[in-house]
Amino acid sequence: MAEISVVVFKVGDSEFAADIANVEGIVTKGKVTKLPQMPDYVEGIMNLRGEVLPLINLKKKLNLDLQGTVDESEKIMVVHLGDKKYGFVIDEVESVSRFRQSALEPVPESLASSEVGYLAGIIKEGDRMIILLDLKKIFTTQERVDIGSVLKQLS
Repeated sequence: MAEISVVVFKVGDSEFAADIANVEGIVTKGKVTKLPQMPDYVEGIMNLRGEVLPLINLKKKLNLDLQGTVDESEKIMVVHLGDKKYGFVIDEVESVSRFRQSALEPVPESLASSEVGYLAGIIKEGDRMIILLDLKKIFTTQERVDIGSVLKQLS
């Protein structure tokens, strides 16, 4: 039976998952340098082993409850999206897990739209519902251009 391998993580009170193939690793959040003229979900940049890593605040990008956003224990999930590398700010990593493909349900049609095309499905496991994100679709084309142009100026 086909399985999917994912990293399960928390952002706020919600559980999310991302395809393990895109995740390079999890690191502790280091010193963040703020950038002007960036969308509010771009927290800034961080030096990761000599590389400039743009940090994306998933709470803001996904419009989640922002209470308690200053959390010193936040982690960075380092993700490859095409030829670019991004750091997604998450609250905690729960596990690296395998789920049967049959546990993955499509996003309900009432929630599906081009604005949330990054919702790849919902993993149901007992009482748990884990939202599977397609991180390759998390940015619009314009957002990729905007972030890329600022980063190009820095290098």
